[in-house]
Amino acid sequence: MSREKDRRRSSPPKGANRTAPSDRQRSSNRPASQRAGSSPEAPLPPVKNRTALGNVDPNKSKNHTRRSARPAQVEPSGNKRQRPNAGTTSKDRKFSPGNPKEPISSESARIQHIEHMRAVDRKRKLYKALLLWVVVLLIMIVAAAAVLFVTDYVAAKPNCSFITTGSIEHTIGVTALIVRDEKTFASTSDGTIVASALEGSRVAKDQKIAMVIPDNLKSITADMSDMQGQIVDRQRELLKQGRGTGAATLYQEADNNILPIINMVRSDSVTGNLANLVSYSSSIQVLMDTRDSALQSVDFQDEQLTTMIAQKTNLENQLSTGAVSFQAELPGIISYKLDGLEDTLTPTSITDMTPDQYKSYVQQSKGTLSSDLSIKAGEKALRICQNAEQFLVTVVAGCSVTDFPTNSTVAVRIPSEGIKLDDLTVQRSIQTSDGVFLVLRTTSQVERLLDLRTVSMEIIRKETPGLRVPAAALLNADYTKGYAEIMYNSSGYARKMTVSVVDHDREYAIIQPVEGFSVPDQSTIIITNPNTISEGEKVEQ
Repeated sequence: MSREKDRRRSSPPKGANRTAPSDRQRSSNRPASQRAGSSPEAPLPPVKNRTALGNVDPNKSKNHTRRSARPAQVEPSGNKRQRPNAGTTSKDRKFSPGNPKEPISSESARIQHIEHMRAVDRKRKLYKALLLWVVVLLIMIVAAAAVLFVTDYVAAKPNCSFITTGSIEHTIGVTALIVRDEKTFASTSDGTIVASALEGSRVAKDQKIAMVIPDNLKSITADMSDMQGQIVDRQRELLKQGRGTGAATLYQEADNNILPIINMVRSDSVTGNLANLVSYSSSIQVLMDTRDSALQSVDFQDEQLTTMIAQKTNLENQLSTGAVSFQAELPGIISYKLDGLEDTLTPTSITDMTPDQYKSYVQQSKGTLSSDLSIKAGEKALRICQNAEQFLVTVVAGCSVTDFPTNSTVAVRIPSEGIKLDDLTVQRSIQTSDGVFLVLRTTSQVERLLDLRTVSMEIIRKETPGLRVPAAALLNADYTKGYAEIMYNSSGYARKMTVSVVDHDREYAIIQPVEGFSVPDQSTIIITNPNTISEGEKVEQ
């Protein structure tokens, strides 16, 4: 009996854990008042994310499993209470950096977490700022390189050219009144004039030159005009095929005569001067009509073209039977453009013309003559210039008769027509208060100036030939002493050379080698814009 009692005293109650509780466990099972006085250590703080009894991760350690399997202690009040650290191992606990054995409270952990996140955020912002500066720096480098490349690309490059021979002209601009010996012809009926001889062409005596078509035959006139256009188009097609011996030569000659006028049209268009467009158009039309007329004598050996020409001849015969025809009473140059001064301004009238009369005629003149195809009976329809000479009357300001003596030769340039006249002879030279009154005679370019009554021209006072270079190509020019420097291309590098300046104007200069030297010459490659390069630099184009 005594042994049984001892065994019962030593054995734990039924259902209790047989493992002896530790001091900390016994302390946790005491009331709060007893624990505060009996245990010198403060209780552990509650651990977040406690797991309920029995809901323990099977992957936990064995000790943790056994510890979690213990039943909850019952406090004297009868309420179940889990252990503060139930479901939490030593690995899950956080400890203070200063004392590894002392766990960190939840408030301290939260503060450390916030400080950590702030540190991470500062590092992230610093990284972004550095990255932004790097990107901006790269963009600035790329932009600077692009600017340098574009600047170098668009920068003016040295322009090189061979020195050529030419001349410099010193001119005086004047306005000339053109006078010819010509006869006019009036129409005897109303209608539309149709030319049989081209404007500006030379006609023989008794040659059929024009017809006046009545209004009832206008349809035939339109058919004949259309047929003429078809003939020209067919001739051009055959010319492209290489047919028609001599046709290409006629086209080339016409193109060579038209090209200077086209260049003058472009030049006036750039400067905004449209006053001479009518004259340009008339001159071009005359040249084209002359070319088309010359093509009629070329045998293209084409049946279609031959048929067209026959149809046109038939239409002309129909018109001639019902129209009034004009025949040339004298040989000369024909024109259908009139201004009403043909019978007033004659070679006889200029022998006693005064400077005031000259000014009056210039003011009355329209400059370029015009034609009206519709005429009435009694109106003048055409004119014929009887000889191959014309007179130019003008006043040269700032000059005297000693500058233009009688019977001397004068050269002029007419920019609007792109021509130069070298054989003008001074017929009259009279001193006036405005300058010198001149009457000049010439036999050149009568056909070219046939549709003009007044013209702007430049009298050439001095002409200097030689090696001509642009005035912009001269460096350190001293026109008083007659010296300047040029930049030339020597084996791919820019070199300077001193030259002698013979003459110059606003655009060009005539140069020659300095005494004792043989260069420059026509084989010298000059740099026309020397300000774009320095001496010794490589010439790159």
